[in-house]
Amino acid sequence: MKVIEAVWEKRNLGCDTAEIRCSFDDGMLDEEYINMLTQPYQVMRIPSGRADLLLQAQKMGFNVIEGQVHIQKKLKDFSVPEMYQRFVKDVSYSIASDKEIEDILHKIEKGDMFTTDRIALDPHFSKEIAGRRYVNWTRDLLKSGYVLYIKWCKERAFGWNINNSSICKTATGTLGGNFQEKAWAGAGIAGIYLNLKVAQINGAESFESSISTNNVRNIRLHLSYGFTVSEIEYVAVRHLKNV
Repeated sequence: MKVIEAVWEKRNLGCDTAEIRCSFDDGMLDEEYINMLTQPYQVMRIPSGRADLLLQAQKMGFNVIEGQVHIQKKLKDFSVPEMYQRFVKDVSYSIASDKEIEDILHKIEKGDMFTTDRIALDPHFSKEIAGRRYVNWTRDLLKSGYVLYIKWCKERAFGWNINNSSICKTATGTLGGNFQEKAWAGAGIAGIYLNLKVAQINGAESFESSISTNNVRNIRLHLSYGFTVSEIEYVAVRHLKNV
């Protein structure tokens, strides 16, 4: 078990945050130590298969808010399922300009793009706070060398994705989304295709990502593209009062 002071969340959420990371081989939780933590917001990550830790955490006041499904795919065998080919024939991508990046960040900040996010769903926070968190996260990734791509269907920009395939053999699809006002029935299908295509063209050998269990549709779409599940973890949270 590792306890990390999640200093990056202070600017995002406006409160001190502790992140407790459990591994599969850990013993039972050190309740005395955990109950001494004073951060108002506490996040615990527990690997699947450790229901004993999950039950113990719940007795300590932690509540499960989501699961994180970690997925991966080798790109050498990348192909579009036949039933999806009609959705990808007119799509393309471009690297976002500085102005386009700022326009996208403005849309993210409104909070309507990530409604299945645990921060957006937590009554202690809000979708606007979740939006601010994603804006800060995106800026940090861009500074570290990630590239933001815009997704197009003909002349219409319908979404975006940020990944590190230009600097890493294992592309990490960390963040992305569709513009609700310009999305269509096949936007999710086309979006995954472009994520993989960008990584493949950039020379990445594999692609990995993680999806919240609050977004079942997105999980289903990725599995239909041949992604495999590498790991699942429970995410439980606790809010302290009067600290």
